[in-house]
Parts: sequence; C-alpha cells; structure tokens
Amino acid sequence: MKKILLFVGLFVGISIGSNAIEPNHVSNHSATHIVNLDGSWELSGFSPDNSKNVSLNGTVPGYVHPDLQRAGLIPDPFWRNQAEQCQWPENWEWRYKKVFEVPENFSQKWVMLQFDGLDTYAKIILNGKQLGTTNDMFIPYEFDISGWLKPGKNVLEVRFSPPVKMVEDKVKKRSYEAAFDPTGNRVYTRRMQCTYGWDWVNRFVSMGIWKPCRIVSYSNARIDDIFAYTKKITKGSADLQLELATTVCDKEAKKVKLFITDPDGKIVWEKSTAIDSSLMKFEAKVNNPRLWWPNGAGEHPLYHVTAVLSDDQGKELHHYTIETGIRTVTIEEIPDQDKKGRSFTVVVNGTRIFVKGGNWVPADPFPSRITPDKYNLLLGQARDAGMNMMRSWGGGIYEPEAFWHACNTMGIMVSQDFLLACAGYPDEETDFVDLLKREFTANIRLLRNNPSLIFWCGDNELGLGAGHDDGWACKTMHRNMTKPLVESMDPSRCFRITSPWGGERNNSDLAGDCHINAEYSDEIKSGDLKDYRSIIDRYSAGRFMSEHAAAGAPPKRTLLKFMTDNDLMGSEMLEYHTKDNPYAPGSMTLFQVVERCAKKLYGDPGEDIDRRIRQLEYVQYDFVRLAMEDSRRRKFYTSGIQFWMYNDCWPASGWSLIDYWGGRKAAWYAMAAGSRPVIAASENNGKTIKWWVCNDLYNSVKVNVNVKVQPFEGKASWTKQINITVPANSSVVAVELPLEEIKQKLGHNAILVCDLNYEHGFDRSWWTEGLPKDLIFPKTNLTVTEKRSDDQGEVTIHSDKWGRVVTLDADVDFEDNYFEMLPGETRTIKWKSHTGPFGGAIKVNSWN
Repeated sequence: MKKILLFVGLFVGISIGSNAIEPNHVSNHSATHIVNLDGSWELSGFSPDNSKNVSLNGTVPGYVHPDLQRAGLIPDPFWRNQAEQCQWPENWEWRYKKVFEVPENFSQKWVMLQFDGLDTYAKIILNGKQLGTTNDMFIPYEFDISGWLKPGKNVLEVRFSPPVKMVEDKVKKRSYEAAFDPTGNRVYTRRMQCTYGWDWVNRFVSMGIWKPCRIVSYSNARIDDIFAYTKKITKGSADLQLELATTVCDKEAKKVKLFITDPDGKIVWEKSTAIDSSLMKFEAKVNNPRLWWPNGAGEHPLYHVTAVLSDDQGKELHHYTIETGIRTVTIEEIPDQDKKGRSFTVVVNGTRIFVKGGNWVPADPFPSRITPDKYNLLLGQARDAGMNMMRSWGGGIYEPEAFWHACNTMGIMVSQDFLLACAGYPDEETDFVDLLKREFTANIRLLRNNPSLIFWCGDNELGLGAGHDDGWACKTMHRNMTKPLVESMDPSRCFRITSPWGGERNNSDLAGDCHINAEYSDEIKSGDLKDYRSIIDRYSAGRFMSEHAAAGAPPKRTLLKFMTDNDLMGSEMLEYHTKDNPYAPGSMTLFQVVERCAKKLYGDPGEDIDRRIRQLEYVQYDFVRLAMEDSRRRKFYTSGIQFWMYNDCWPASGWSLIDYWGGRKAAWYAMAAGSRPVIAASENNGKTIKWWVCNDLYNSVKVNVNVKVQPFEGKASWTKQINITVPANSSVVAVELPLEEIKQKLGHNAILVCDLNYEHGFDRSWWTEGLPKDLIFPKTNLTVTEKRSDDQGEVTIHSDKWGRVVTLDADVDFEDNYFEMLPGETRTIKWKSHTGPFGGAIKVNSWN
C-alpha cells in the first residue's frame, strides 16, 4: 500500500488524511484536475442474516432512506405514523458502488480521494483494495490514491455497517445514560444525535455519502487553509491577522501571494513572499473598513482573502479563497452591585446587542437533502422576523457552507455547540477523546472564518443543574482539551464550557446563559393559569436565555400535509408528531400540556376542530409575544432570548417557530411583532400597570404613546396620550397607572390597549386582568378586499367591532398575522409567496 501523507489542512482522516477543502474551493483551482464523483451510484442492501438483499439506484450526496423511498421500498416516513415502517434499514449493511473513468491526461503525480462527509462507519475500497475506514460523520476524509487509478474503468465502493451493530459490544460492557435513546448507543457514535429520536423528531438512523466527494490531482503543492480574523478596529482602519497553511511535497512551489478584496471586489491589501514554512502568519491593515454588523444593527459586508501558490516562473500551482468579515465580538459579563449575579451581553464592534433569536436544529433528518435554497428560505424567514442570532444546537450537525454563507450575508449571528447533547459520554476513554479532538479540530478550521460565528460552546446540557465544582459529563475533557484547542485555533472568540453555564449552579437566571420554559412549568401544567402573564414574566428574567421554550401547532393546512382530517378529530397523530420529553416532570405529554393550556386560556372548543387547531396555534403566539415584551423591557439586565426551537427537522406540531417547509407559524408572527425595532411592553407589579417603550435602534426615537381603555364596540372610554423620546438601545417607562383604578375601568367588555407610533413603525400591546376566555367579545363583521399579482399582493381588512385574533390563512408569507383589531379599524397587510405564483384563495377570519 502506498505510504499515506498526513496533512495539516482541512481534511482530517482516521486511517489517513487530515482536513478538508470545501468543494467550491477545490473547483476554483486552475492548476487542479478533478473527477466529480457525485450523482448516480449503485446501492445494495443486505439484511443482518444475509437472507435478504435489495439493489437500487443511489444518489450522492444522499442517504439510504430517501433512495429507498424513491424506489418504493419504504413509504413516506413523514406521513402519519409511517416512520415506524421505516426503521428496518438501520440494521442492514449498505454498499455504494461507482464505476468511473479518468481522463487520459489525468496526472497521477499526487492524487487524493476526498469525501466531505460519510455517515458513519464505512470501508473505502478502490479497485478491490481497501484504502481505509471511517467512524465520524462530522469529519471530512481524504485518501492518497496516487498511482492507484487504472487506465479505463475504475471501481469505487463505500461499504457502510449499521451504527447500532458497530457499538453493541461497547454498550454491553458499559452503558451511559442517553436522553431519548434508551439503548444508549448514540453516545458512542459520532453522528447526528437527534436522529436517534428526540422530543420533536422521530428516530431516523440512516447511512450514506451525505456530502460531495471527488478525486483531485494536485501539482505537488496546495493551500490547505487560510484563517483571517480581526484583531483591532480603530478609527479609519482595522488590523487583521492572517494565517496560511500549505503542503509542499517538493520544491516546485516557491512563492505565495495573498490579497484581500472588499465587498466590491477591490483589492485593499496584498503581499507576495517566498514560502518559508508550512504555517505562515501575516499582519494586514485595511483602511476605511466596512464593518460587519448583526441584523438590525447595520450592514453585513463580506471581504474575501485569496492565496495563490506559484513556481519560480510565476506559474500558478494552486489558489484558495475564503469569505470573512471585519468585526470584533466579546461577551460582556459585569458583576451586579449586590454581587448576586452578573450580566451576559453580546458586544459587536464595541456596541451592545440585544439578542432576539432561536435554536437551530438540522432542517431534515437526512441533511443531504437540505439545499442552499432551503437554507436561504429558512434563514431569510429569521431575518424578516427581525431575529439576529441562532444557536446551532449540540445534537445536530456542523452546518455546511450554504448555511454559513446565508448567516454571513443576512447578519444572523451564530453560537456553535460542539456536538454533544443530553447524555453521559465515555469521555474517560482515550480513543473517544482522540476522535473528538480530530472532529473538533476539523470543524474549528471549517467554521472559524465566518463573521457570523460569535462564540463556541462545549455541549448542550451536559452540566445542567450542576455546580461549577461538581463532576459532569465531559467537563474535564473540555477544560483539558476543548478549551485549549479553541484558544489556540480561534483566539478571536470565547469558549463556554457548556450550555447552560453560569451562577452557583448551571442554569441560573442570575448569571450566564439559562434554559427556561414557562409553558412546561409546574405552574402552567397544574395551575388555573389566572396569573399566566406573571408566570411568563418570571420565566423571562434570565440574563441570557439561550433556550426559552414555547410550543404550539402549525396551521390546519400545514397539519394536513402529514395527517388526515380524521386525525385532527383525535389526538393520536397530533401526539405522534408532537413527540414528548419523558424526562419532564409530571405525567402529561407535551401535546397534553399545550392543549390544556389552550383550553384554560381560551375555552373549550368542543367539537369545533377548526377552533381547536386555532387555539393550539395561538397559545404559542401568546407565550412568545409576552416573553418578548418581558425580556426586552429588562434590557440590558436581560440581554437575549433565543426560542426553543426556531426550525423543524420533520413535519411536527411542537416547539418550532416555522414549520418543516419554512412556513410561518403563529409563533413566527409573535416573534416578528416582538422583535420590531420599537415595541410597547406591559408590566404588572401588583400595584401599578406600566407601559415600557423598548428601543433596539441605535439612535434615539420620538414615539407617540396612546394608552386607552377600549370597549369591544365603539370608541375608547378613557385615554392617556404622551410623546416621549426614547434613548438609543434602551427601554424606558412611558406610562404608569394605578392598577385598581384600571381594573374598575375594564370589566369584561373592555381591554387596556397601548398603541405606539414612530416615524418608521407601529406596535400594539394589550393587557387585561384574568383569562382571555373570560372576555365577552361581540360578533364582528370583517370587510375584506385584495389586490394581487402572481406572487405578491395585499389584503385590506376592516373590522366594525373588536376583531379577536384576526387571522389570514394561505400558503404565503403575510407581513403580519394573528393580530387584534380595534372597532372601526382598517389595516392593509402585504403578502408574498416563496414558492412561485400563487393563485389560491386567502381566507380571513377572527375568533368572533
């Protein structure tokens, strides 16, 4: 077998190879020959006892399950409970086979076979000879095949072994507790943890060549990696640190040229030098830099750094380009005066940022199916909601370049967990820790140039509830391995050992980040909910809520994409697609909690299925909007709220703000309303009702605040109006009213409303004592007109009395939805389609 070369670049292999060049980078190299191996492969499956086998067409990048579904060998695993009929493939062996030819002029001087992602346990066989094995879904692998290719046809095989079988001996010897996976085998397997089943997605353990692959011929030299980060920004300039890693197999490569281009493609810095080592460092100064800012705080311009290797005569041997941005980021943690807690605030370019975000999970259980267009759609929905940060959760994947490019261009900040979640892991086993080190090293290199990446985190909830001196899974490993690794490879960002982390015990609401959930609390699950607003308020007071959970259903038309009308009459399928957390306190499932909450707040819908679904939708809207108000008025005591969760991994009725297809749930509209640059927020302290004005703009703003007692018919019976100038990036009290006096004015046929208007926007918040179901709304008439073109339009609505939860229903994106309308009010709502021309009906209704 040919001697294997170990490289310091982007490919990190187990049997061979180091760390990987992303495919778009490879395709840019004028001096590189490439054989693209993506596309059609032969796929064969063999049952555990070899008594059965199947053959079909496979797709690369791809997974076994989607190929089986296309071939009609399994049903649609997303429809109703058919996922239960799709479990058998995880126990079979699967073999991918590709017959290919290389061009006659294809140089075999230095040839690499590169796989960007293999899930998970595979043997790589070329022309009948085994090259090596793989055992980590998250590591790119490459194999030196110089001289191995034959004239004419070549045969490449990738043979996958079942992940469960590969770790069964380890599980028998010693089991580790693993949430949502009673077998515990996921803790030994470095693949997407949530596909072993979670409280929001079914079990989908699959195998496949899930990222692109290729054969590359180099000219005995290549650029393995470029790292660029901002060290300092001063008035009129920015200082950048550049690091260049190369592999030179002979003395042909002599020179390297580096240059930085601005967002317009203009070269703003360049340097040419001789190659004197495999790792070279440079200082670069960029004058008049255009800074990268989060969504809502400014623009998101991107710079590019390019390196070119050449020989003595200037012939180009290899070139490589990375995308980056100029910005600084820190986490501000200032002790409180009473020493009981301390702040936790993201600071970008010296400016405090209030985080309005969500938790990102894989957008499909078979992530090869997630296209750049889908990333743009899902993250575009976050941008349009006014969100500015995602937490890339520790039970998912290190997202590919398309995800990061979308975040970079949209100003969506990201905190990245290393991929450990909700389990005890064998961190005392040397082989396991060595594998994680290779995995972490590879992915730090792959992700660290992205300006959207804000900080790293060791894991999800492995230290939940523990004191800092207590032992918890992977704590020692993170301190001895992960933390030094991040500090050496990415000095531009901080590392947090786990999430949540801070305070006397991890998950404190006084310091660090916390994971809290009003809707799933004992007070909501067992109480009468008369003080549900104050419960939400108490659960929205953390310093930085990296998980704040609220669950609810998608619209009926979305539910009917994965279940039937009859299913909506019962609870079996709704339970199945809501899933449950078996570790939560009490005996109710998540779906039962949501339905109980909806009935307690809005009344029993009886046999009215449409009303039942609307209430299951709106309970999530209510909790999200109120949590946004409660957290933003505490700015910067509270500095961020990230909802669990933002997106969905499969068609579900649970935590997410948008559905699996990218459609906006009621909660998305609540998030968008609560994320407006300037909002009104109520506070009931038991003696007074206060109205705050929360300003996330970076300039002061003049606001007209109109607080009124609004009966459900006719004009306001009492009103108080003031004009106020709210300082930049702050929240201030605008109005404070005696609570008992207000209660006497309301009764059951009026609501206290706060409308605010400023130059560029509007917001409405409302408050009433007691439960919404106690309010007696009269029947209202809605008058609706519309204008439209192929893929966009507007709907104008007039309500003669109070319009309760006015809802527009169609498979399009409305700019606002699920809102309250005052008597005699007219509103015009714009819409757009993200799926092309829309010719369907738009339904408009209200609860009354």
